[in-house]
Amino acid sequence: MQVLHIISNKDNSGGTIAALNLHGALQQKGINSAVLSSAELEGFLEGNGYRRFGGIVGRIQQGLLKLENLFAKPGWINPIDKFVSPNILDNYSGIVHIHVTHVAQISFDLISKLAKGNKVFWTLHDLWPLTAKCIHPIDCDRYISNCHHCPKLQEYPKLNWDNTPYLHQQKRNFIKQHKIHFVSPSKWIKSENEAYINTLDGRISTIPHAVNSNFSKALIGKENIRKEYNIPVDGDVILFPQGRWEDEKKGASWFEAIKTRLAECYNSERKIYLTKLTGDVVRFNKLNSWLTEMHLPATSDKEIMAAYYQLSDCSISLSEIETFGLCVAESLACGVPVLARSAKGVNELLVNDVIAYTKDELADYILEQKWQKFNYEPLFSRVGNDMNINNWAKAHIALYAS
Repeated sequence: MQVLHIISNKDNSGGTIAALNLHGALQQKGINSAVLSSAELEGFLEGNGYRRFGGIVGRIQQGLLKLENLFAKPGWINPIDKFVSPNILDNYSGIVHIHVTHVAQISFDLISKLAKGNKVFWTLHDLWPLTAKCIHPIDCDRYISNCHHCPKLQEYPKLNWDNTPYLHQQKRNFIKQHKIHFVSPSKWIKSENEAYINTLDGRISTIPHAVNSNFSKALIGKENIRKEYNIPVDGDVILFPQGRWEDEKKGASWFEAIKTRLAECYNSERKIYLTKLTGDVVRFNKLNSWLTEMHLPATSDKEIMAAYYQLSDCSISLSEIETFGLCVAESLACGVPVLARSAKGVNELLVNDVIAYTKDELADYILEQKWQKFNYEPLFSRVGNDMNINNWAKAHIALYAS
């Protein structure tokens, strides 16, 4: 069995990390797995990617990308991608597994070339493959019929004018042509989109993401890690592990509201450290005698991230919506309790007892040390057993073969 994973750009997004984890897990199972990105072809196939970053061809591609943004036709007017893709892919035969393609927009000319005559799977790391341009079309289901008069043009990926009917139709055509089998990491995505996918002659299965083995190693010891990172060993360290604080859907306003409520309405002898992953140095912003905002350097290193979880008393998910809730699963894998804002994806991993529906309620959970009043052992066990990398790879292999 041969599998070619397609990602448009190797970044630190959750979808890209999951795709690379799957690639590695399949290799461990003896599967010929390769990854094609804009920069590189790696795995059992090797070579350059489908973009050039210098020379005449590179300048032409960058110019066409600017035209795509100007004319709001991302991914469809850059046919050079197809012609500069590695020659070794011209006669590729096997599984084509598409992942994240809206970063540095991959050309659908190239995807169609690779998909022709092959089984095609597409993991819904978000809903972009089904919509005209939205990652998660919160409070909007127009894509189920036809995107039009888009109210979210300024949201990422940004469009300069409303070309959503054209973009939406292009994706519908691609799904129909290749009878895409979608893979959903969460039940909510399947339940809300299965009927629509069926109308396009596609299918959808649910395979929850796995948690990288780095997050399930034996605990090093909370105090030892805090000393290593020069973090006080007293008080409660509350970790907010999400990145992209500039994205409102990740909960920046919730963080500020929680911080304000804690600072203004409560006085405690117990110290609390509200901890964000941002910047490149450890920083402390003391808000009063007992409340501190702490910054830890942002990282993509799994072992460092595991240490961040393990030095914390609990972690909190503030996202408005999550495809899966990887930060929640990683925290539980490290044996660290989780509190969360109610959100699709996240709710599937937790129970109602630790889910808050308002900012004030979540602030109160912190004050009450609610994580000490709930038995997390069943959640720790579920993540350790159900979201095992080995089982995850086997589930994909079975799906490819079905």
